[in-house]
Amino acid sequence: MDAMQRHFLGWDKPFLPKVSKWLQEHYLDGELGSAKELLVLVSGKATARRLRTLLLNDANSAGRAMELPPIVTPTQCLRLFLPTDLRIANTQCVLLATVAVLKRIPPDQLELLVGTRRLNEGDFIAWLRVAKKVWETIRATSGVGLSVDASSWPHSEYLENTFTPEAAQRFSLLLEIQTHVELILSQSECAIFELQQLNLATGSTNLHLGETKRLILCGASDIPKSVTMFIDRLLSQGVQVEVLVRAPETELEGFDSHGVLRQEHWDAKTIDIDSNSIQVAGSPSAQSACVVRSLSNLSGTVSSDEITVVSTDEELVPILQRYLRGQDVRCRHAAGFPTLRTSEMQLLSAIADFISTQSYKSYASLLRHQDVANKIEVSEETLSLLAKYSEEVLPSRINGGKWFLPQGCKNKYDSLVDLYKKVYDFFGEYVDQETTDRSFSQCGTSLRDLLLSIYGEEELDRTSVKLKALQKIFGVLDAIDALPEDVQASVGNVHVSEVIRFIVSELENDTIAELPDPNAVETVGWLEGMAVDTPNLIVVGMAADLGGTSNPSDAFLPDNLREALGIETIDRRMARDAHAVLAMQHARQEVGSISWVVGRKNTKGDPVSPSPLLMRSMDSIEFASRASALVVSVEKESPEVPLQYSSPVVGGGIPLPKPSEITYEPLNQLSVTGFRTYISCPYRFWLKHVMGLKVAEEGSTELDAKLFGIFIHSVLQRFGDDNKMKTCRDVKQIESKVMSMLDEVARGQFGPHLNKKIQIQLELARYRLRIFAKHQAKTAREGWKILYTEKFKTKEIEVDGRKFTIRGTIDRIEVNDKGNVRVLDYKTGKTTANSAHFKSKKKEWIDLQLPLYRKLLSEFPLLEKYDLSEENVSLGFFKIADREETSGIDLLTPKPDVLAELEPTINKTIIAIVDNEYPDTPTDPAPKFSELYSWICQDSNVLEETEGGNDE
Repeated sequence: MDAMQRHFLGWDKPFLPKVSKWLQEHYLDGELGSAKELLVLVSGKATARRLRTLLLNDANSAGRAMELPPIVTPTQCLRLFLPTDLRIANTQCVLLATVAVLKRIPPDQLELLVGTRRLNEGDFIAWLRVAKKVWETIRATSGVGLSVDASSWPHSEYLENTFTPEAAQRFSLLLEIQTHVELILSQSECAIFELQQLNLATGSTNLHLGETKRLILCGASDIPKSVTMFIDRLLSQGVQVEVLVRAPETELEGFDSHGVLRQEHWDAKTIDIDSNSIQVAGSPSAQSACVVRSLSNLSGTVSSDEITVVSTDEELVPILQRYLRGQDVRCRHAAGFPTLRTSEMQLLSAIADFISTQSYKSYASLLRHQDVANKIEVSEETLSLLAKYSEEVLPSRINGGKWFLPQGCKNKYDSLVDLYKKVYDFFGEYVDQETTDRSFSQCGTSLRDLLLSIYGEEELDRTSVKLKALQKIFGVLDAIDALPEDVQASVGNVHVSEVIRFIVSELENDTIAELPDPNAVETVGWLEGMAVDTPNLIVVGMAADLGGTSNPSDAFLPDNLREALGIETIDRRMARDAHAVLAMQHARQEVGSISWVVGRKNTKGDPVSPSPLLMRSMDSIEFASRASALVVSVEKESPEVPLQYSSPVVGGGIPLPKPSEITYEPLNQLSVTGFRTYISCPYRFWLKHVMGLKVAEEGSTELDAKLFGIFIHSVLQRFGDDNKMKTCRDVKQIESKVMSMLDEVARGQFGPHLNKKIQIQLELARYRLRIFAKHQAKTAREGWKILYTEKFKTKEIEVDGRKFTIRGTIDRIEVNDKGNVRVLDYKTGKTTANSAHFKSKKKEWIDLQLPLYRKLLSEFPLLEKYDLSEENVSLGFFKIADREETSGIDLLTPKPDVLAELEPTINKTIIAIVDNEYPDTPTDPAPKFSELYSWICQDSNVLEETEGGNDE
């Protein structure tokens, strides 16, 4: 037979069951020779697995055995016909050889690939990214049967007008890189698959047909051009080729002789989707709720193996699965669990960060990994102390094997010193190795030893995710061990952390298969979903970037060049998807259903546009109606979960914990700074002060507003404790003193390793302290003398027969020669004392800090001889702002009508706290004082500057 035969199997029923039946009727009944002579080509691995299952099930139903023919993907098909003695280099080998070649290219030439930025010689991962980009381009051109040698491309006027001189130079460089990589690999007698693929397509390689006499193409409507070129070669050498088309013969004009889609035909097709089958949802959780509703509509009428959920956005799948399982819906993702999300891969990344940066943040992150915590026996108490340490010390990096202790805190953090010794005993070897370059295989051996020291004694079940993840990691390590010496030599030496990141890069698209579950609803991606044969589909996502239809164009292969060369474009993908949607619909007209969930936001929260395929309607009225429905404001959505899936409301987020449903002891004491929290939001006050909710820190890299204020306070406390300085009137002396104190505090609090951010912030602190010196000298000249600085006091007061203790640290108490008393709070922000404490027009107090300080004054012995009446005591801020004109003394000056509300406000607030008056919902809108509980209260407000001492 010298021509391909096309068989149109229709699309009135699921395609793969038809393929299975056709193959058995025509080739697998034992009459036409061995199945070994037959080769079946399908579009992807999932389709191949499903077809094998159908063939075996059909044979079992008929009560007979079956010899399955090879069922292969396009790539597997090409590999079958390569010479048996040909050694194909693995991807790791090719990429590393490419990195070696790239490093030899002069920087001015390399600009053609990376732009004007220069790659750091030691940044192995950056070089690896460029190497991957190089082979993406080579793979794209070889996929259409072309070399990167632009001189070999077929002449085209369109190409001539779009191919710029710079593009020509770039492809010339790519050809040069490819040639040098081939040369390196040839020394180890290795070949490159992409180039062998090109040879098979163009006839540069002799074909070894073996036993293959017949080739069946099954629904391969978008197979690469290089494969169709290769099929033509098979046909010319006597192989019988038949094409099974997923469409009726009425669509004959929509396919070429290989069964590949003709784009123009499918671009013009109308797609009639019933509006009643479309649901529009905003966020991923809302989309998941729609899926649950759709499942509810099917509940009781079909079994789980008759339903498939198709997600057009792979990143949505984990969210969708968590949501379904939360509603007691068993589900399974056919593609499997991303390997990078496993605990073992996260540990590898944490180790790479730690040994390469020695940063405190990476150290804390490593310790919080459960496997490390278990191995070196880290307790929860130690981790809590570590969080406290990071808040006080603000470390940037580890001090060369020695744990830094801030001044005056030695005994407080002794357990952290012991912990660091244990960590360094375990990981120190690899930290030391990071300082020296070693070969890839040497680094691989070190990593193998490290993983075995962590996991070697564990007994793992063969079905465990941990075992599978470790097998994946050791698989890459095995590939590293097997690297030819010539390739390793060409790459040169690397760091251990770089090899870890190489492993991460190799596994970034890898998955771990989930165990089979016959009672679970299967979840698949869009490409797999196009071929599934379950009667009921729920397609979720349906955004404009449907199944990866975002423009594949890039700097190396822009869209116009892709079009000219015949490489896949977004329009080509859209034609593929149009055919798929039509086939999916037609197959379920008689039996089954399709629900379409259109998402308006992606997993990052960005708005997305609906797929244009949803708008392929002939009826203008229907078009207008659908357009209106698809652009509905997602802010107005209020999705509901069906009652049989428990929660009556969807989209409300995590249920709020309710004070009315929780038992707790009433507070009998509070810092003066805590009253503001209660006044602004009693619910958040309850979370913070009653329930004690806090967030563990992993080390900051800079002084935030609160820490910056505390740092300034530490300097000024030392200043106020210096008897010589309390009455000093000389600006220069004051300035010199606070500057030296600033250096002392910085060394004592942060240690020897200050990152650049903190260094800059220290310079800003110097600027502010110079301004302070001027105002301090002025205050001294006015006769004021510092009496107390940073003194903590408590006092029990009584309100309506209820006793309550207030506590606070007063930044500064000063007196003058006239016997006046002034209580000041240091502030580094712009807020005035009045605006911080009350709203004059509403006569409302919003903060009670300074007035409550007045109640503490009786606890200071040195004030016993002073008049502490309201008339003689001034309250206010000593502002240390970023400008001289906004710095200095700023007193609290409420008008009489506002002052009249002060004591009632204090009393009412204390009584409410003592009586546990906490509502079950937070204040709305949320006050702008903290983001700490935003995730619980479900708000997202801007964080305001928080200043003052730490009385908590």
